[in-house]
Amino acid sequence: MGKSLVPCAICGKMLRDDATVVENRTYCADCAPLDLKPEPPPKPEPPPPALRPGSTARMPAAQSTRRVAVPPRKKFPLPLALGIGGGVLGLVLAVVGLMRKPEPARVEEPAKTAQRPAEPAPRPVPAAESRKDAPAPAPIPDAQPQPAPAPGKEEKTPAAPEKPAPARPTITFPAEGAVFDAPASLAITVEVPGEGVLVEVFEGATKIGEASGRPYSVVWTDVAAGEYRLTARATLPGAEPLTSSPVAVRVVGVVPAVPETKKPAPAPAPVDPNFIDPKRVDDAIAKGAAYLKATAVKDAIGLPGLPGYGECPELILWTFVHARVPENDPDFVKLFNHVVSRKLERTYAVALQAMLLEELNRVKFQTRIAQCAQFLLDAQCQNGQWTYGGPTQTGVATSTLKLDVATSEKATFDASGARIKPKVQRKITSLRKMQEGGPTGDNSNSQYAALGLRACADAGIVIPKAVIQRAQTWWRISQHEEEEKRAGVATGDGAAGPAGWCYGPRDHGHNAYATMTAGAVGSVAIWNYLQDEKASAKDPTLQKGLAWLDRHFSVSSNEGPDEHLKDTKWMVFYYLYALERAGVLVNTESFGAHRWYPEGARWILGQQRGDGSWLGPLPHGDRSDGANAAWDTCFAILFLKRATRPLVASTDGKSK
Repeated sequence: MGKSLVPCAICGKMLRDDATVVENRTYCADCAPLDLKPEPPPKPEPPPPALRPGSTARMPAAQSTRRVAVPPRKKFPLPLALGIGGGVLGLVLAVVGLMRKPEPARVEEPAKTAQRPAEPAPRPVPAAESRKDAPAPAPIPDAQPQPAPAPGKEEKTPAAPEKPAPARPTITFPAEGAVFDAPASLAITVEVPGEGVLVEVFEGATKIGEASGRPYSVVWTDVAAGEYRLTARATLPGAEPLTSSPVAVRVVGVVPAVPETKKPAPAPAPVDPNFIDPKRVDDAIAKGAAYLKATAVKDAIGLPGLPGYGECPELILWTFVHARVPENDPDFVKLFNHVVSRKLERTYAVALQAMLLEELNRVKFQTRIAQCAQFLLDAQCQNGQWTYGGPTQTGVATSTLKLDVATSEKATFDASGARIKPKVQRKITSLRKMQEGGPTGDNSNSQYAALGLRACADAGIVIPKAVIQRAQTWWRISQHEEEEKRAGVATGDGAAGPAGWCYGPRDHGHNAYATMTAGAVGSVAIWNYLQDEKASAKDPTLQKGLAWLDRHFSVSSNEGPDEHLKDTKWMVFYYLYALERAGVLVNTESFGAHRWYPEGARWILGQQRGDGSWLGPLPHGDRSDGANAAWDTCFAILFLKRATRPLVASTDGKSK
């Protein structure tokens, strides 16, 4: 220690001689007067003793004679309970505390997420103002360099208040490197996160415009040719403005195109006059078949006694087959059962029934087809014609033959749409003409008899040659020659003059007309086929008939003498079906320069009525005959469908 103790001039507390001395009187820290006068500057103190190298001794405390100016403060008595022994250390600490300005103890607190305003630093509290039971502050050594904190033990500092998130803009249009034609108009679009952002768009340092709400878009108009560098700057309240990455665009001048010499527009492709829309044809056929199903099936079954072709349900069923009405359709089944249960007694009906059964299934229905053939053989007139009725008795009793049931096999068709028929398994050669018909007939029944016997031959029924020759002879001798000959016929060499047929023989008293001539051409082709006369196109009879059809060609009227028909529009659909058969059976698509199918189909399509039916003029202008509407509808559908099969396609059962 080495220093003496002196008492306080007021309280008598023993103090070291380095206590506060005012006017040669010693005071403790509590008793020092408040109005201290300035003391003269202290005398220079001798330098501290040098430390040995490597010594860790501290510098000695300030000398006791050092005078320290103490600021005025409130006087608080020091507790007298301090003992002499413990008072020494307390006095030393008190003196050091007076010599150095106390610092607030640093208390580490965990970082808080919530921000709060910073509190002011606490005012230094003198030792006398501290609580009696508070521990004395740790001695603070003289200012010396502090050692760096050990690794991993750095002191934590409170987190700074968070700032608003930066709003980084991005130019979404135009794209980098985009090229526009001058003068351009650009809607510059900017995407910025956050709300309430002020967006400014610049070209270089020049401001183009600004936007303060979504969508952030600035329109730049009348932009001249050149290269430009666009940027966007976004400013969010409380945050520093941020700038987007630059986008380079280019605006180019448009070079006017060199005017080209106008070339004349190419002429439109010529419309093919022979083209017929197949969909329109199919739609018309379906509509016509629906009309027949709705009206004619009941009438065909329930109208007995109509003369001639008027009472002929077989024609409706024949039309259903070609219109593709399903064979299991209730109307089809009803009409089929009615047809095959009837007596064979009329030429039209029997011929059409043979055609129908041969088309459906010529093997399954061969027995019934043979019955039809026998009827037609016995119904042939003595001059080779046929008439409406049949023989009073037939050589084959129909009641002794087994009646086949309706076919149930599913029909199949080839690429052209023709039904694929089964191959004939056997031929029936036993049929002979058992009796004679009347002396004469007519050419209308005769052409349908030819169609029926052709179907029988295709089904394997061998037709006696005597019947074929008699029919063939009739058509040759009944042809009407015309006085004027005309060159350039459809299939000949121009040597034959036009000649046609009327309803009866040559001396019938009438000139030829279209319905009978077209039907006769088809009939001659059939008889030549059954006679194995393959070169039928060279037949003079056929050539004259084709020349007549060329000269008098029409698809809208039944050309003929007024003294017989009275109206050339009468029976026009009956004529068109005969014209279709003539073209197919002779294997020609034209009569002279006339394409019979396109012209005929176009006219027929234009004549269909709203209910799907067709009806031509009737005698005396009567257009109310429902039966005639049914038959005209059948004839129109058969023409549109090209229902006749070429003769070259039917060779299985031809006569030998």
